Amino acid sequence: MGIPLHSPILHGRNSISPHLRGISDDSGRGRRRESFEEEHNSGNLKVDLDLIHEIKEDAWVRENAAKGRTTQRYNSRVKARELRKGDLVWIKVGEERKCREEGKLTPNWDDPFWVVDTLKNRAYKLKELSGKLISRMWNNTHLKMYYS
Repeated sequence: MGIPLHSPILHGRNSISPHLRGISDDSGRGRRRESFEEEHNSGNLKVDLDLIHEIKEDAWVRENAAKGRTTQRYNSRVKARELRKGDLVWIKVGEERKCREEGKLTPNWDDPFWVVDTLKNRAYKLKELSGKLISRMWNNTHLKMYYS
């Protein structure tokens, strides 16, 4: 005889048969199929197509507002690092300057340096502990305070 399609064995203990859910009636046709109107549906599709640009624009505005709130929340917790003349700092070692023989044990920060001068946009002139001036300037993103 076989197991009925709406059997609790097939769909779990709390399953409801399709005819009780209103999916199909005695003729086998569903309520959705019976209430479907071609003209009404095509009219709704045309309206949706006309409004798609406005829907996308509203989504874009909401997305940018959420990004702005996230940025503002993050930036409220970040403390700006201002270095002053005479501070000791580390310089971040880039991948191209790392020694390949040492592998992952290569230090990520270079020897401490003195801040000699502060320039615009958080750029700094540095000198080595021996007193030798470094020719290039360094941005704040590549420097870290040295606490001794």
